[in-house]
Amino acid sequence: MTSAELPLIALKPTIAYKFLGEGHVEQKQISAGALGIPAGASIELNGTGTGAGVTASLLYTPFRNEAGKPVVSIGLVYRSQAVLPLNGSLFVNGAKVADASTDLVLPQMATGAVAIWPVRSAEREWKVELDVEYVGWSLNRHLDVRLSNGAPIPQSQQWKNVPVIAVGTEYKWLNPRWLPNWEVAARSGYTYTEDPVPDRTFNPGIISLPAHTLSLGVGFLCKGSGRFLGMIPCSGESALWPKGIGLDLAYQEWFYESRTVAGNQNPTVDGTYHAFVHLGTFSFRYLF
Repeated sequence: MTSAELPLIALKPTIAYKFLGEGHVEQKQISAGALGIPAGASIELNGTGTGAGVTASLLYTPFRNEAGKPVVSIGLVYRSQAVLPLNGSLFVNGAKVADASTDLVLPQMATGAVAIWPVRSAEREWKVELDVEYVGWSLNRHLDVRLSNGAPIPQSQQWKNVPVIAVGTEYKWLNPRWLPNWEVAARSGYTYTEDPVPDRTFNPGIISLPAHTLSLGVGFLCKGSGRFLGMIPCSGESALWPKGIGLDLAYQEWFYESRTVAGNQNPTVDGTYHAFVHLGTFSFRYLF
């Protein structure tokens, strides 16, 4: 075995000790006649706030090819729980009734991922990746709202911990003869997300259904002497000019499993629910 054939091991620990987040929450529902609010009245709660958490990650690369690029990588990511204090208002039929506040618990998450490149050469790259994520939603026990008039609005959550499983692949052409000075990527993926919300605290305002997500995408990255849209140089010697210009397009289809809710704390919520979501995105890259 030559030295070029020996597996190379690389560890890349990363810790983000200041992870700030800002959130905005809106919740709308119809009154069931509690707290002195007439049955059938429109209730709206909103609030904003900022919280902090910690993210730590580890990347392990046991094998590389002769060019020194990874052909197998293993990653671990941990995101801590964060509490987001929200302050806002309570509206009934569009009129403000009181100031409102609550604490939104963002769950801890642990993710393990494996990426393998069956093909990785100067002309082509093919990557396959598997991600398994654990989301600690059981910390989200309640979202009780405190009002300035002293009347609380109890909102039990009692969610459960769930896994999220995702598999994806990307095939990339590097500087192909049919499109010189460009990288072209074709991508696809599948994600399964389990439902963390029990029947008793199900809220129709949140899509709380087991989800199967299919995604397709393409990416184009222009480098070197290439020209974006045939006119704009993709790189230049000036510090202000980019080293590459790219465009990415993606489409997702969320297939939610049907769910029948029974025994909800709000009897008007009981019933069968169906949902689906179409999502298209695009991004423009400008590399320095």
